Amino acid sequence: MKRVLSIFIFFVSFSGISQNKIIDSLQTVLKISKEDTNNVNARLALASFLIQKGDYDTALYQLKKTEDLSEKLHYKKGQAGAFNNIGAVNYSKGNYPRALEYFKKSLLLKKELGNYKSLISTLNNIGSIYTSQGNYLKALEYYFETIAICDKIEEPKLKASPYNNIGLVYHYQKDEVNALKYYLMSLYIFEKSANKKNLIYATVLNNIALIYLDQKSYETAMHYNYKAVAIREELGDKQGLAQSYGNMASVFGEQKNYVKALEFEYKALKLDELIGDKAGCTLNYVNLGKIYLESKNYTEAFAFAKKSKEIASEIGELRCIVGCEKLLFMICEAKGKYEESLNHYKKYISLLDSLINEENTKKIVRLEMQFDFNKKEAATKLEQEKKEAVSTAESKKRKIIILSVSGILLLVIGFAIFAYRNFLQKQKANIEITKQKEIIELKQKEILDSIRYAKRIQTALLPSEKFIERNLNKLNA
Repeated sequence: MKRVLSIFIFFVSFSGISQNKIIDSLQTVLKISKEDTNNVNARLALASFLIQKGDYDTALYQLKKTEDLSEKLHYKKGQAGAFNNIGAVNYSKGNYPRALEYFKKSLLLKKELGNYKSLISTLNNIGSIYTSQGNYLKALEYYFETIAICDKIEEPKLKASPYNNIGLVYHYQKDEVNALKYYLMSLYIFEKSANKKNLIYATVLNNIALIYLDQKSYETAMHYNYKAVAIREELGDKQGLAQSYGNMASVFGEQKNYVKALEFEYKALKLDELIGDKAGCTLNYVNLGKIYLESKNYTEAFAFAKKSKEIASEIGELRCIVGCEKLLFMICEAKGKYEESLNHYKKYISLLDSLINEENTKKIVRLEMQFDFNKKEAATKLEQEKKEAVSTAESKKRKIIILSVSGILLLVIGFAIFAYRNFLQKQKANIEITKQKEIIELKQKEILDSIRYAKRIQTALLPSEKFIERNLNKLNA
């Protein structure tokens, strides 16, 4: 049956009108648009629709172009989106080490940009990789980091997705009490919200339905499935609706109501074929094969299992190929074809090992170590840049101070030179004045000496007044 535990892998996503029409429109836009950030965003949108259709190779081509153009434009937001979606493609193809590598590239860029809301989706995606690998402790580490960021940016509504994914971790570990607890926490966020028309809300409802299916509470399981269907029908989410129909087929299959199970599985197949979702079709075919196997219609079961394997091989959907090989060995065993059954079983085990094996685990450990190293290196680089910025600022400050002091010193020296020159000029003038004074004093002395000399001569030649007076007196007597 289509037992889908919905891990929410985030990429640029849309729902509603025909995907093919939107893809055609986006391709037309790309032909006439300039190589700018709008072109990057259009390619991201186009890649997202291609991923939803299961056209992974074309999606990767567009994402590589997006990555290159974003790097050329220094548009880190575009690069982060491209890395995230390349991770999503590799996740869908079962290449978990490659998916993890690109999710972590996206994570580093988003942390550098401080884009916390976008960071939440990538943390969830990394958690999903570890969930798929069965590394539940590591998965929970990333989911709880997501919740911490939601608290930091005061966005409690964004906790809905990580709560759902934490529920998935416990669900995979068969801890249905904790699984249901976190699913209901996620559900509570949506129930409080005014807008309940949300894809993640429908996903949570589906996952809760699967808990009740495991507990064989079929009526309650169908209640939650119908609620999910109502939301997805209103949103026009054909891909999600196909998933819900598949899960409803699972409920009827568990109840041995194979007629109803086939009815809903065919409804799911019709929707996936309508939107061109090849990955969805592979799941529909393998699930139809399971229903026919359980109803002992081995011919139809084998035909659908082979068809599912062909499409899964075409698009590189490794996880589905694993499921097909398992189904084929079960069908062959039921038909008594033990040798053929053994061959399919060997393929199943081999492919399963390629999904989760020691080498992949080593790759993931290496990637984790590389990521931690890159993170530390980025932090060291940032710290060094800060130190260099401070050093540059201090250097500029010192330069300004030196220039200012030098300017003042030059002014002082200039003033000193000017003052010294004035001093020299005054000193020279004083010397001239002193010389003139000495000349004048010398002249004056010469004049005075001449006068004194003349007076002495006069005194020597002329009789004195007393002599004249005495002679006059003698004459008068």
